Amino acid sequence: VLAKQWYQRRVREECTTVIMIRDADPLCVNTRKLTSCSPVFKLILEECGFKEHDMTDFSADAVGVFLTLLDDGKMDDIEDKLFREINKLAVAFKIDWLRQDCRKWFERKIIAVQSAEDKNFAFDESFFMLKRLEKKDYMKAFTDQFGDSTDITFIKHYLSDFDSLDICMIYPLLQLGGSNSEVFYATLLKSVISSPRLSENAKFLLQNISMWCFQADWERWSDLLNEIAKLPEISVPELRLTHSLLIEAWRTHRREYDGKMCSEPKEAPRTVMRDTNRVVLHDLRDSCVTLADIVTAVREEKTDSLNVVLRLIAHVLEKSTPSQGEMDQLICDLERHKQNLRRVPWNIIDSYISALRYSTKQNSEILISILTSIRKSKVLSSSYRDNIVIRRHSKIVVDDVESKWLYRFKHPATGKCIQPGECGFILKAKSRGGVRNFILELVTDSEYYIDTGVHYHNLISARDMQPCWSDTIALEDCTKLILNSGLFLIRKWMPNGKRWVFLAPSFHVVIYNVSEFLVAK
Repeated sequence: VLAKQWYQRRVREECTTVIMIRDADPLCVNTRKLTSCSPVFKLILEECGFKEHDMTDFSADAVGVFLTLLDDGKMDDIEDKLFREINKLAVAFKIDWLRQDCRKWFERKIIAVQSAEDKNFAFDESFFMLKRLEKKDYMKAFTDQFGDSTDITFIKHYLSDFDSLDICMIYPLLQLGGSNSEVFYATLLKSVISSPRLSENAKFLLQNISMWCFQADWERWSDLLNEIAKLPEISVPELRLTHSLLIEAWRTHRREYDGKMCSEPKEAPRTVMRDTNRVVLHDLRDSCVTLADIVTAVREEKTDSLNVVLRLIAHVLEKSTPSQGEMDQLICDLERHKQNLRRVPWNIIDSYISALRYSTKQNSEILISILTSIRKSKVLSSSYRDNIVIRRHSKIVVDDVESKWLYRFKHPATGKCIQPGECGFILKAKSRGGVRNFILELVTDSEYYIDTGVHYHNLISARDMQPCWSDTIALEDCTKLILNSGLFLIRKWMPNGKRWVFLAPSFHVVIYNVSEFLVAK
């Protein structure tokens, strides 16, 4: 047996493989040299028993250098024109050390960039690896080195034939352009003027461009968006996209204006929201004794959520009974300050009313009446048709205080998306201690989304969100209730009434208002 094994080993050592090369004579290569460094060659030549291998897909120079590198066991330097093929060979044949050496060679090449030709070469190779081989690390190395550059000539070179540009190249160019909004504005303007319709590239650029560009020159960008909306062959989804960008651009511009007019900085309503009953009770309960106090809190922008207002109304009614005039005045005042408030979804109001029908408290009917009036108001509430309920997909714990809450959601104004992963958003949850006691913030920084499986489009705004907990409970008479952010009603408004139990685990949802993006009202 030992003799047989020795003989087979000698045969393998002396065996050669014929490598077929494009436009050149075949090469005879020691099989062991190929199989010892590549599992792909090992499968083809040893396990499948092939005596030759066709490499005519690659140039003769690239194959020759490749075989020499296998002899040397390392790659110090190669010609630029051969890098792509050598890199493809390393990936195709799964030669780990050569792949690593290619990466190191490329990083040295980026650092040593001196001319426009060097930079174009590095970017083209980065894009090839991203598009054809799905390797993101090369493009990341390039954008880390040249991101937010003042070299507009480089970006103009690639945007010169914008409508024919590979759509996958636009996002890296946006990263490289950074705050240089002028080049992107000129590119979009040229595209809009030259065509009766919005090109796929122009649409993708609009979907992914930073809101900073709109803030930097609000009037010019808003005029451009209005011109896009007037295109003769614009589609309904494109009209929705333009509409949503105009709205968000105005919000961005308005926040900038308010920030200059106000001496004290405020939390940006676009990203920061408050959640849970405890936040409301701790922060606003003591100051809201009457319905008029609630209106004062809204006017002073202590809350921007009508759901918070509903909880405060319930708190006031626990201790006092308002007159009909006070209730009518409350609705009138809230409608007058509608610009300060996020509308409350019917999903929440209806779950409140359903629970209150079983209440034993004196003012439960009055609270139902107020809730019904708010539900009828088009400026204070939003219908089921206006809202999408998004259930939390997963939770990533960062530390004892902070966690990432992931939601999968494709905004109605989002067109074709080619970014990796799924469309969605992340809420950064910071615990304030206790159960369901969080400050939630919509995350807009792309770095925060790395390795989460979701990516963010700047169409999504916290202003359109209503976060809440969804609970399914049963009363002692087997009545089933589904409560959206309404568990406090059971605890506070039926203290001596029916007992209840959970039928299913609680979960967090975001009720997202899309009414601004519906064409038919």
